[in-house]
Amino acid sequence: MNKKIIVPLSLVLLLSPCFLFSETIIFKSGKNLEGKIIRKTDREIMVDNRGVLASYRLDEIESINGKTPHSYVPDFEPEGTGKDDSSLLAQAALYNGIVYLDKQMYDAAVTEFTKAIELNPHFTEAYYNRGLVHAKEGSFDKTIADYTKAIENNPRDADIYYNRGFTYYRKGSIDEAIIDYTKAIEISPNQADVYYNRALLYISKKEYDKAWDDIHKAQSLGYKVTAQFLSDLRKASGGER
Repeated sequence: MNKKIIVPLSLVLLLSPCFLFSETIIFKSGKNLEGKIIRKTDREIMVDNRGVLASYRLDEIESINGKTPHSYVPDFEPEGTGKDDSSLLAQAALYNGIVYLDKQMYDAAVTEFTKAIELNPHFTEAYYNRGLVHAKEGSFDKTIADYTKAIENNPRDADIYYNRGFTYYRKGSIDEAIIDYTKAIEISPNQADVYYNRALLYISKKEYDKAWDDIHKAQSLGYKVTAQFLSDLRKASGGER
């Protein structure tokens, strides 16, 4: 079952205001960054760099405007410290989580995705990506729980249904996997590989008529089924349907 698990896209948060203040941030790695610090805590800062919002740990930073990161105090009132700031903070946490996920730093990624969810309990992408981390770690119950929350928030996303179905398959819950694949097909009926993968589940249940229907549908949508696979299925099912 080779449908690719959806890889999260890096999030770029675009902000429309033009800021008058900018700080020079020098990292211990030697990297320099020009941006507006919109939030600072005793552990991290949040920086808007030309519309891209991201957080950085203070222990990664050498200096801010020539001062040590802990001693630096913004000489202006940081924006976004009110109620509306939560959405920006949630987006930043999601972005940070994706960066950690790409680096396979799974504990850090889960921490950031959880932070995003705490700030926005209806954040579909945060639940989805945290579920993806749990899937990579083999924590199937946690994966299913997060995908279920993502579906509750966005019930028309076929890919989330597919990935939850794939997790059910890995857990050995074949009937639940078929239900999710069927829902994915209802939402997006032209995904040939989903029909093929559902056919494999029907074969495992020896429901060959349904398997043949899905194989033919997958072929009609351009899926290349090998001659050996078709031969094996004919033998198992007693002939092509």
